[in-house]
Amino acid sequence: MINVNEITYKHYGKALEISNGEIFLVVSTDVGPRILSFKTNLGENMLFNDVNDDVHASEKQLELYKEKMGVDDGWHLYGGHRMWISPEIIPTACYPDNDKVDYEITKNGVKLKCAVQKYTNLQFETEIFMYEDKNEVYVKGTITNKGAFDAKFAPWLLTVMDKGGVEIMPLATKDNGLLPNNYLSVWPYAKLNDERIDYFEKYITLKQNKDIERAFKIGLKSEHGWAAYKNKGCLFVKYFDADYENGDFPDNGVNYETYTNDKILEMETLGNIVSLKPDESVSVKEVWNLFDMEKDFDISKEEEIDKLVEKYIK
Repeated sequence: MINVNEITYKHYGKALEISNGEIFLVVSTDVGPRILSFKTNLGENMLFNDVNDDVHASEKQLELYKEKMGVDDGWHLYGGHRMWISPEIIPTACYPDNDKVDYEITKNGVKLKCAVQKYTNLQFETEIFMYEDKNEVYVKGTITNKGAFDAKFAPWLLTVMDKGGVEIMPLATKDNGLLPNNYLSVWPYAKLNDERIDYFEKYITLKQNKDIERAFKIGLKSEHGWAAYKNKGCLFVKYFDADYENGDFPDNGVNYETYTNDKILEMETLGNIVSLKPDESVSVKEVWNLFDMEKDFDISKEEEIDKLVEKYIK
């Protein structure tokens, strides 16, 4: 049985807690929305909460928000899981979603709808569906063009993970003969010899290190459609529709991106670039799994990563 309860969550205000008794998820309704907590019955929250509001719009960005949207407040990270649009251009991508969210509680979760955004004329909806008999959640994001003109963008789902973990990203394995099969987008501030990243034959791993402030970001063209984050004795797995051969993706054609600094690690999936006519919509989805790990795995060794993947990845 799925239980959905209205609660107050930290300083975020009103929220909904969704649970099947084995996993627990909290989503805000006073701001965002953000999925702010995801944990097992025995585990800790895997998601980052920006309780001190450390990540927010700069003074220069606030001026832009006021000029373009007529609002006095800017964008806040808040933490957890959110939806954006790509490419990352301010103020269209980093919309200041600081207002209350309409929601409808369903049998297995909730549907949340934001007001139509000023300036972009886009409307965001999020559906959360929790399964009764397994540690699995379905997260669907829908964006509708409510404006009078076409809107071109790629839907973008970003999950902000808490400090101290390590991310696992599988590399493409398809044999393309004389053609390449792996593609990497690198941001200007990222160093490929960064001490937080390790390259293996079949995987890339990225550690979150609270002592390294320098930002790092890369993008991959994911063939396998999953990435995982190991932290606090648990494993979070995110599945997504890769569509890597047929899709038209942003940032040099990647469908998965990751970002880290001293505070967070983000796991980001991207949909196809679309051009929506007025009243048209586009949807993207992710499936989340969360496991209490019975034993630890040494992620510095590829054979140990193989064992983890064999045990937990579909």
